[in-house]
Amino acid sequence: MVDIKGQVLRRRNIQKKPYAMAVMDCGDVILSSNVQYSGLVSRLLGDGREQHVFDTSPSYCNGVSVTADGKMLICTCDGRVVMVNVDGTKMKQIYKGSGNDSARHAVEDAVSNIYISDYLNYAVVKINKDGKFSSKITNTTGGQHLGRPSGLVVDTMNNILCADSYKHCVYIIDQNQQMRELVGRSHGIKHPQWLAVDCENNLWITQGDENVFVVRYLST
Repeated sequence: MVDIKGQVLRRRNIQKKPYAMAVMDCGDVILSSNVQYSGLVSRLLGDGREQHVFDTSPSYCNGVSVTADGKMLICTCDGRVVMVNVDGTKMKQIYKGSGNDSARHAVEDAVSNIYISDYLNYAVVKINKDGKFSSKITNTTGGQHLGRPSGLVVDTMNNILCADSYKHCVYIIDQNQQMRELVGRSHGIKHPQWLAVDCENNLWITQGDENVFVVRYLST
């Protein structure tokens, strides 16, 4: 855990190689592991204990997120997105891509639509609140094609932010499904992977070169 200045506040050692994380309203942290053939999802409790929640083996995990009502959206390397209760009981399959790492991350917006970054199919897929396919976003308003969409996050305006690790940029998708580049190479972005937005509307971007960028793009 670090503060806004990058100072380490707390460090925890966990059992498996962590890949992605999400924070629950209660402050517990959900972690996915992408160790090959081991798709473990665990929960770090406030008292420091690590609790096993779900196992996607033999497929390993990609991204994980938490919905407004406390359910988990777990992406697996074989292209699935599953919804899981916090106690680890599987509820339903939300999406099945073409396999081979196609579903990288899934997030829920403010009106219960689910957006999925389909890494291998160069698209962000929208599933409506009834669980039906709604749309596929592949191009910006200027005609630029998505490269490798990775991490997603929803901001306070219900925009979807998408990291594109191949095009070295972060896109913003508004409520009308219009997509444009928010920050990119000219800002020093290189292989962005995962995104988060904090309570002060700072956008946190983790990169493949192990750097973390913090961008203020909305006024509070």
